[in-house]
Amino acid sequence: MQKPDFSLSQHNDILAPGTTIHGRWVPLEGDSPRRRWEGMERWTTRHGVAICAWHRGTPVSAENVRLPNGTRGYVGHTQFGPIVGWRRPERETELAFDGWIFGNVEITDDDAIFTDAPAQPVVAPPLDWGYPDLECDLWNSPSIREQCQDQGFAMALYEALVSRHWRQIDGGIWHCTNRNAGAIVAEVRGRGENYHDYYWRGLPELAAGREPEVETALAQIGWSPLEDAQLHTIEENARNILSKWEVRPKTTQPVWYVDVRVPSNKVQSTRIGSLIARIHLLTLEGKLSQSEWLQIFDTLHI
Repeated sequence: MQKPDFSLSQHNDILAPGTTIHGRWVPLEGDSPRRRWEGMERWTTRHGVAICAWHRGTPVSAENVRLPNGTRGYVGHTQFGPIVGWRRPERETELAFDGWIFGNVEITDDDAIFTDAPAQPVVAPPLDWGYPDLECDLWNSPSIREQCQDQGFAMALYEALVSRHWRQIDGGIWHCTNRNAGAIVAEVRGRGENYHDYYWRGLPELAAGREPEVETALAQIGWSPLEDAQLHTIEENARNILSKWEVRPKTTQPVWYVDVRVPSNKVQSTRIGSLIARIHLLTLEGKLSQSEWLQIFDTLHI
C-alpha cells in the first residue's frame, strides 16, 4: 500500500481534545432506520504528539501513535472481511507499507497507543464449486503464495488480473473486477491487506518489468492470457446458444442434477459468471438433458 502523500500535522485547524464538534447523525423522517450526517464531516485532533483524523465521528487514521516496540508511526482504521478495526504497518519501505498487523488504539487526551491483537484475522479459502477458477488455483499454489510476499510480484499479479482475461488449459475462462482483483491478491498474500491496498493505493511502478514473471507463474498452474476478441466471440456464441435453449418448455429439476454448478467466489459477479448462472437455471428448469449438460461447457467453449 502506498504511504499517505500528506501529513496530518500539515493541517492548520488541528483541534484540541474535548473541542465541540458541530456535526451529528440524525434519523431520517418516518420509520426509516437509516440516518444522515449533518454538519462538519472531517476534522483532526491532537493528543499529545499524536494526531488523529476523523470522518463523521469515526477515527480513520492517526500519526505519531506509540507502537508496541516503543517507536511512533502511522496507523489506519479499515475493514478486513467482517472485522472493522485498527492496523499498523508490519514493515515499510520508502514508498509503501508492506503488510499490516491488526490491533486496537487507545486514544486519550495526551496520547494514542496501539496494541497488537493477540490473534490476527485470517481469510477463509475460496470455494471449490466445480468450475476452473483462477482464484482457487492462486490460493492453492504454494509457489505463488510465496512469490506474492514480494510486493512487486503482488502488484504485477494485480495488474495482470485486472488487465487480462485468462483461460485454463482444460477450457475454463476467468476474469474479475478491479476491486475483486485487489481482494484476491490481498487474500493470497495473507498480510492483513484488503482490496483498497491495490485498487485505491497500489503502486504500479512496483510492477514494472514483472509481467513476464507473472505470466510464467500462471502458466505453471495452467492458465494463459485470452485476447479480448476471443472472449467476445465466445460470449456471443454462448449467448446465442443459451437463448435458443431458454425458450424450451420448463419442467422439473432432473434427478441427475446433483453436481450443482452455481457461480461462486469472485467470478460470480462477472460476465462469465452470468453465463454459468444461466446454465444452472436452464438445468434446474429441466431444459437440458444430462448429455447436453455434460457437454455444455465444451459446446459453449467456456
